[in-house]
Amino acid sequence: MNLNIDKQKNKSFSGLVTACSLVYFISYLTRQNYSAVMVDIIESEGYAKSAAGAAVTGLFITYGAGQIISGFLGDKISPKKLITIGLLASAAMNLAVPFCPSTVYLTAAWCVNGFAQALMWPPIVRIFSEYLTPERYKTATVSVSWGGSLGTIAIYLFAPLCVSFWGWRSLFYIVAVAAALAAFFWQRKMTYFENTLVPILPCGFKDKDAVKTAQNGRKALKTGTVIMLVMIMMAIIFQGIIRDGVTTWLPTYISDSFNLESAASILTGVGMPVFSIIFCKLAEILNRRLFPNEVFCAAFFFAMCLACLLVMCFFGGSSMALSIICLTLATGCMHGANVMLICMLPPYFLKTGHVSLISGILNACTYVGSALSIYGVALVTENSGWGVSMKIFAGAAALGLLFALLSCLPWKQFAKDKA
Repeated sequence: MNLNIDKQKNKSFSGLVTACSLVYFISYLTRQNYSAVMVDIIESEGYAKSAAGAAVTGLFITYGAGQIISGFLGDKISPKKLITIGLLASAAMNLAVPFCPSTVYLTAAWCVNGFAQALMWPPIVRIFSEYLTPERYKTATVSVSWGGSLGTIAIYLFAPLCVSFWGWRSLFYIVAVAAALAAFFWQRKMTYFENTLVPILPCGFKDKDAVKTAQNGRKALKTGTVIMLVMIMMAIIFQGIIRDGVTTWLPTYISDSFNLESAASILTGVGMPVFSIIFCKLAEILNRRLFPNEVFCAAFFFAMCLACLLVMCFFGGSSMALSIICLTLATGCMHGANVMLICMLPPYFLKTGHVSLISGILNACTYVGSALSIYGVALVTENSGWGVSMKIFAGAAALGLLFALLSCLPWKQFAKDKA
């Protein structure tokens, strides 16, 4: 009898992870689609790179700011409701984009989409932190990261088909419908899980002992811990500069540097999410078997990324294949660092009662870097060329490595105290 109950629980846990992974998959469909067809939007509508890139920059700004708001709300409001609202709002904004008459309206719609997207990750972290053991949590967050990577793969494979046969606008119609259907599916499945699974900790910390624990946790956040968190946040910002900057501009870089048609250049981006899946799993394995210090594990990936970008700076411009390999590996490394710094650190703050808020703040730092990178790369490239942009990416990797290394020992002590 107990064996059957355990099997049922395992099935429910797996279903919960699958549902959250689907949400993240859809969130990437409705977020990466603009970047995937930006080359064609620029060519067909006659927009400047900086004007077209402003929409992506706006999304990253509102997504980053929204992470903090979402993190705050995620500790107080039902995660199920927040994610449903996010999916429906994102569907509406994707439906609006094809009707935008200029980059001003397009940027406004994409900024709202950024905030809608922010309503998904912190609630997912809260759900996992409350329902899953630490061991399950690590594998679950990697699985959700895979959902985002698979969404990017789907977009970069499907976007050229849409562009070639129906035009870039068709892609936004299709993903809007997918997001609306996903919202309906999520609402129903999460209602089932709420009635089936028992939280590890009381939701909202409503009992007196849990409140006392949360208060003690906040008092334990000393000056040294705050300084450590600031250094980690700086490393995350540089990670965002590289990861999303390269991901967004790779098709345009290949098109400009090697005279590749827009549809073909879009396909060059397929390798990045494939390697992101590989590097996310590699990060989990290294963290479990070789580098138990999550921040040091992130520093290892920064070092690998720096090596790839240095090769790119010196030799990449002469070969399209080498450029794609170096930049793909660099973004893969940053996905590995992202798993460590964004996914694995928040559970250590579970006893404070603010795991969702910490998750939102850390994730927001990624998109501070992303916003700086997207618009900055456009301006630098238009004025100084792609070579300078590549050197900026290498500099970001070096600084990210530095801040990660400076944070290693303080994090080791903090994690030990919170274990």
